[in-house]
Amino acid sequence: MIVDEDTVVLDSVITTETKDYEEPFWLNKELKQVMVIIIYPDGKRLPASVSGEGDNPDYIAIMEKFTEEEIDTNTRLREERRTEEVRQRMERSKVDQQRRKDEALFEAKLEAFEIATVKNSTNKALKTKIRRSKSALEVMAYTVMLIQAEEAVSAE
Repeated sequence: MIVDEDTVVLDSVITTETKDYEEPFWLNKELKQVMVIIIYPDGKRLPASVSGEGDNPDYIAIMEKFTEEEIDTNTRLREERRTEEVRQRMERSKVDQQRRKDEALFEAKLEAFEIATVKNSTNKALKTKIRRSKSALEVMAYTVMLIQAEEAVSAE
């Protein structure tokens, strides 16, 4: 039989099930809103937003277990962690973007040298410029120049 949300009667003995709280941090300190992980007696762990409005028993229990300074520290550490995660994500994104750009450039160079006219050309200067190109646009430009030069030679 359940007497209230925290008390259960078993064989006429009243036992109080208590929740535990971990890692509280402020969502809004002025409005007394805390984000916390609530650990239920059955071991279930759920994040919850807890408001200090009224006589919220969870908020009261959190403030009894943790000082405002501890919650401030958790909030600061969480913000530092999130800032670092964002920085790392952006760095990985830049690295991935550069890798994709380099792969596209390599593919463009391969495609240029698969063209029979380019492959069979004896114009070492333009072939070297294609190999040393720093962008796909350069590869295309030098490839077009080489093809035009080869067509001009074959037209003579």
